[in-house]
Amino acid sequence: SMNYLPEYSQEDILEESRKWALRYGWKGKPHDFKSLERENSKLRIGYVSADFHRHPVGIFFQAVVVNYNNDLYEIFCYNNRKNIRIDEVSNLIKSKVEFWRDVYDLTDNDLHSLILNDKIDILVDLSGFTAENRLKVFSRRAAPIQVSWLGYYNTTGIASMDYVITDGTTVPNGFEKWYSEKVIRMPVSRFCYTPPFVCPDIESLTVSPKDRIIFGSFNNFSKLTEDVIEAWAQILLRVPGSKIVLKWKNFTEKSIKEQYRLLFSIQGVAPKRIEFRDASPPFIMLDEYNDIDIALDPFPFSGGLTSCEALWMGVPVVTFAGDRPVSRQTAGFLHAIGFDELIAESVNEYIEKAVELAGNINKLNELKSGLREQMADSPLCDGAGFTANLEQIFKKIWEEWSIHHRDISEVKERFNAF
Repeated sequence: SMNYLPEYSQEDILEESRKWALRYGWKGKPHDFKSLERENSKLRIGYVSADFHRHPVGIFFQAVVVNYNNDLYEIFCYNNRKNIRIDEVSNLIKSKVEFWRDVYDLTDNDLHSLILNDKIDILVDLSGFTAENRLKVFSRRAAPIQVSWLGYYNTTGIASMDYVITDGTTVPNGFEKWYSEKVIRMPVSRFCYTPPFVCPDIESLTVSPKDRIIFGSFNNFSKLTEDVIEAWAQILLRVPGSKIVLKWKNFTEKSIKEQYRLLFSIQGVAPKRIEFRDASPPFIMLDEYNDIDIALDPFPFSGGLTSCEALWMGVPVVTFAGDRPVSRQTAGFLHAIGFDELIAESVNEYIEKAVELAGNINKLNELKSGLREQMADSPLCDGAGFTANLEQIFKKIWEEWSIHHRDISEVKERFNAF
């Protein structure tokens, strides 16, 4: 929750994460992997998550299971969700991995034993401090190397979590001090976006010079802090006749809508300029981006999958890349597809960029017509390239661990396969 609130610093979050590890982490002797025998030269990679379905984690993860090199790697998925959705993402993941384990009913001790018996080389946490995580198992070390990636942007604070995989936009040089893990950066982005197989066409721009701009945000309403509303209100006031569409499942609640109308009205924005929308099925939700001209990214907790979906639907996203990793996720997407011009480094610049873009109908038309193609051709949607880079990281960290912890002759023999 601290990641949503601007009053907490990265130092506060690191400190609280370490406190969690001290309170709830494993207090016993860690398992010794030095003499652990392996049956073949393939590296065994285990992924632990409750989100192997149509969820941001599952959607960003699926490119890896489609493109991994099964001559060199074996993939294990440890599913920690009892009622996992049966959808195109979960079906794809289950069909592509060699080993699928349902572990939601297992105690921490039993899950730890299962992972040991599977002889996992690199265990990857895809949850962090999000729902249904198994960080207590990671705290007692269930594999020689343990990695945090994808599902959580911040540090876990756990001493036995060896690495965090990120990128240079999300975690620029100097941000390493906020992580208990060793920071490893992907060449471009820590995400790989796989667009839906079936998605709506992009319609022509909703405005002409005599019409009105429509801003929008389909983000979790928990991200819409008073600071965000103040900035958005300034944008609306500077773009005459503009409206904003806010879409999230909680906007069915009358009290929540009244709260946000009040926050906007305090800033001088009339309630009629705010439209609330409920959740909808994925295809319909994507089609609703055709009603939006410019997406406004919240801060300090920026968009993730929401930003990718907006961009895929030809809607430019203006973002404020702040002083913490979670505020730089959308900046990472924009950098990966070549639209750094939409990244602001301050709230004032964020407001200026949104207002300037709203006044440039030609630019909006250009973005609307070309964004999807440019995104599809970018590293952000290059599943094969992304997976190859991820595997290089796995190979490197395994080789480094082996040289320091295993018999060197065994290391050389095993890596002849690579």
